[in-house]
Amino acid sequence: MGSLIMHLCIASKLKEKYHFSDKFLIGALKPDLLKMAGAPREQTHYIEQVIEESGVKRLPNVLKYEESNKEHIKDEMTLGYISHLVQDKVWFDKYIGKYAKTDANDITKIKYLQYGITKTDKDFSKDIYCDYANLNKYLAQKYSLDIEKIKNSLKGICLDAKMKEKIDKQFIMKDSNIDKNTFITKQDVESYINDAIKKTSIEIDKILKIY
Repeated sequence: MGSLIMHLCIASKLKEKYHFSDKFLIGALKPDLLKMAGAPREQTHYIEQVIEESGVKRLPNVLKYEESNKEHIKDEMTLGYISHLVQDKVWFDKYIGKYAKTDANDITKIKYLQYGITKTDKDFSKDIYCDYANLNKYLAQKYSLDIEKIKNSLKGICLDAKMKEKIDKQFIMKDSNIDKNTFITKQDVESYINDAIKKTSIEIDKILKIY
């Protein structure tokens, strides 16, 4: 999954485009918040495994979520949730696939494509999340995100103290040192945000037209 800040950048642009309320923003973060609370990612992100020549991909099944939530599919919270799944599908299909390849015979082994080395899935998770943290401050400033307001709003709907601590960690604003990132460049993240906005807009327009 992308970082909460990356999701917020995309969701804030979509909120502005469609004149949504803050319910949309909460929905756009909800899959990750549920995962942080302890729910399995396979459940929160409707993950299915796809085997391709390029390796194994674990992608959100957006249609499955939509079919399970038809009764309130035009609710802004639901549309936010859908937007998150579309964003993750774009991220893992197009961008993570550029950085790494999962071994089809052992999904705990990840090949770092630009470095020609193989590490564990835990190593990859650590490295990619370090990249996310390095990008947070840059993205928050570029997209004029009110981080304290958003963070406090999220913590306000969470009763669990450990969950609030996890939210605080997600919004750590380190001095940007993007040049030292293992994978993600400024160009990559800007391209991803633009791609995700376009793909999500197509999905939202389809839903608003059909339903």
